[in-house]
Amino acid sequence: MKKIVLVSIITVVCGCSTITPSHGPADATNWIIHKASISPYNRWQAIGKISVQTPQYSGSVRLTWKQLDDDFSIILSGPLGIENILMTGDSDEAIFHYKGNSKVGSPSKLINDIVGIPFQFSALAYWLKGIPSPDLTQKNLLIYPDGQAHKFEQSGWSLKFDNYKPTPFGSLPRTILGYHNKQSFKLVISQWSKIKI
Repeated sequence: MKKIVLVSIITVVCGCSTITPSHGPADATNWIIHKASISPYNRWQAIGKISVQTPQYSGSVRLTWKQLDDDFSIILSGPLGIENILMTGDSDEAIFHYKGNSKVGSPSKLINDIVGIPFQFSALAYWLKGIPSPDLTQKNLLIYPDGQAHKFEQSGWSLKFDNYKPTPFGSLPRTILGYHNKQSFKLVISQWSKIKI
């Protein structure tokens, strides 16, 4: 009876999300606790590297992402002629600067223009932390016994999270893999830090 009640509570709390516990209801409870502890952090810096693969393009760039509440700045640098692309903005509008030129548009469109992959930009800041965006439907969640996400699907992407490490915000994934049709990306985060005002 207690297990039925617990599963019912979890179903109500998670709404339309699908939880597939790796071992049992206790793991799903750990997921709810983990997600609640990670979600509030919205002032951070992440440094890493992103590799993308499409039928037309493959390559990798270094990434420095600073998030300050709704505002962000992202610096991309690397091979193939990419030298310090700076993109700043919020969830609605952004501008990127490159070699003296600038372009304004939605963050999702600008990211697509830069790396050639159709990301839902608002979801990326959550995926970096190994949690789904609360604004999009998420399904097929598979969790580790201690409550961290191993896999889920969102916005047409199949996402896998591995190599969790301690950070100032709790345990976050070091490696994130994403697959969407014939497109894929691998994001490796080497450093997390807090931003103080």
